[in-house]
Amino acid sequence: MTSEASFCEACAEAKPTCKPVPKEHRGPHVTNIGKKVHSDVWGPATPQSLDSKEYFVSFTDDYTCWRHIKTMTHKAEALMYYKGYEAWLETQN
Repeated sequence: MTSEASFCEACAEAKPTCKPVPKEHRGPHVTNIGKKVHSDVWGPATPQSLDSKEYFVSFTDDYTCWRHIKTMTHKAEALMYYKGYEAWLETQN
């Protein structure tokens, strides 16, 4: 039995409209840890973790690609974790 690719109307309508992420870095590269940090807050997760956490915040350093991920009970905790991450960065320079 063989299957052939065919046009799917539902797939064409649901196709994402965002542009793909480039495979190569564009623009100037950062030269120090902490110069450029990517952050994301995600949640609420279903189900919650065993310790009742339903959100997480992540910080990724562009220079080293180190990632720090913290679980949170509430989204409002993200600022507190950012301040802690920022203080940790100060010890790395």
